[in-house]
Order: sequence, then C-alpha cells, then structure tokens
Amino acid sequence: MKKYLILLIPMLVLFFGCENKKQSERILALQIDSVRSTRLVQEKEDAINSLLKTLNEIEENLALIRSKESIISDQTGENREIKPDVQNRIMLNISDINDLMDKNKQLIKNLNAQVRSSNLKISELDKTIERINGTLAAKEIEISELKQNIKSLNIKIDDLNIKVGDLEKESTEKDMIIAERISEINKVWYIVGSRKDLRDGGIISRTGGFIGIGRVTMPSEDLMNKQFIEADQRELTEIPLNAGHVEIVTNHPAGSYQLIGQKPVEKLVITNPQEFWKTSKYLVISIK
Repeated sequence: MKKYLILLIPMLVLFFGCENKKQSERILALQIDSVRSTRLVQEKEDAINSLLKTLNEIEENLALIRSKESIISDQTGENREIKPDVQNRIMLNISDINDLMDKNKQLIKNLNAQVRSSNLKISELDKTIERINGTLAAKEIEISELKQNIKSLNIKIDDLNIKVGDLEKESTEKDMIIAERISEINKVWYIVGSRKDLRDGGIISRTGGFIGIGRVTMPSEDLMNKQFIEADQRELTEIPLNAGHVEIVTNHPAGSYQLIGQKPVEKLVITNPQEFWKTSKYLVISIK
C-alpha cells in the first residue's frame, strides 16, 4: 500500500500543477484580451475626438465665410456709395473667404484620411462628411457668383470713375476756357514814349489844321501790330513816368486816373480800372 502511495503522490502533484498552469494561462489570455480591447476602445475614442475636432473647425470656418458674405452683401447693396475704403474692405473679406475655403478643403482631405486610417465604420459620420462636401461645393458656387457680382460692381465703379473723370476733365477744360476768356477780356496794352518816337513808330499821327498850327496828336488806327506792353487791367494799377510833361493820347475818363507829382510827373495811377479801360484797351502816353 505504501508503495502505491509513493507512486500516486508525485502523479497528483504533477496533475494539480498542470491544472494551475492552464488556469494561469487562461487568466493571462483574458487579461491580454482586456488590455487589447481597452486599447482599441481608446484608439477609437481618440479617432472620433480627432474627427469631431476637425468637423467643428470646418463648421467654424463655414460660419466665418457666411458672416463675411453677409458683410459684403451689406456693403454692396443697391444705391449704396462704394467708397475706396469700402472697396478695400470688400477685397480683404474676399481674400479671407478664399483662405477659409482653402483651409476647409485641406481639412476635408485630412478628415477622409483619418476615417480611412481609423477603420471606423460610422454611417452618421459618412453622412456628415458627405453633407459638408455638398455644403463646400455649394459655397464655392456662391462665392464664384459673389466674385462675379463684385467684378461687375468694380466695372460699374470704374465706369463711374471714368464718367466722373470725364466730367472733371470737361469742367477743368471749361474752367480753363473761361479763365482764358476772362484773361483775354482783361488784356490791355500801353506804351510810353516821346512824341517823336511814338510818331516814328507809327503809334500816333498828327491831324487837323495847318502844319505847325492847331495840329492834334491822335493814336494810329493800326495799333495791334505795334510794340505795346501787354498787361492785365486787374493787376496794372500804376505806370512810372518821371517826365516833365505828360500827355494822355488815348481817350480815358478823367476821374478814373491820377497823375502823381508835378515836374516831374512821377507816375500814372489808375484809380478805377473798369472805368479807365472802358473806352479803349490801349493806353498811349506821350512824355517829354
């Protein structure tokens, strides 16, 4: 009996030892499965969070685009004057919209790559991505139409600027013509010289009476071609003379001027230009 017991004990030890090992292996396998499952769940959660973050960023960009579109629409409304600073703000908003659209396209590309790499099969997520793609496509059409409207608006503004420029040019030309006419109206001519010089120059002639007796000094009929000094009657207020004897040959109202000084007469002062030049635009002064 003892002999059998001696043989049985090692067998029992070996049997229970094998059973414990199998149980340990099963426990370890379960623990590994649990860790693997936990890791997979965490990876899925991380992937979903990343996808949601990308989706939120896309939605925020779309909201900004809508806001900037609304601003542009307000700025380009009917019967609204488009000032240069407003034009600049419109162009900046268009540039921002282009940047946001480019960002969204890249985010969608990244989103699709994330979905493929995560092996997630979520029907609602697929529908959301499809909806966003559709929204972006529609938004591109809207932005294209908006750009076309702004382009048309710029053309209208350019046309308006051209018309305003033409009007300003026309107004400037008219102002120049008016100024030239006013200047022409106010042109006067004068000459100062001795009687001999004036006669020799054809400025004056002697008429009436016998030679040396009762002759009167008169301006020549052809004064235009003579060497007169041209002046503006609005600016010509006095003419220096410094002569012992002065004779005003041309006809000018007596109350419209004064001769200052006596022997010599220092100067002629025109006190009323409009009255002085009313009867003649030419002034001939004979001195000696």
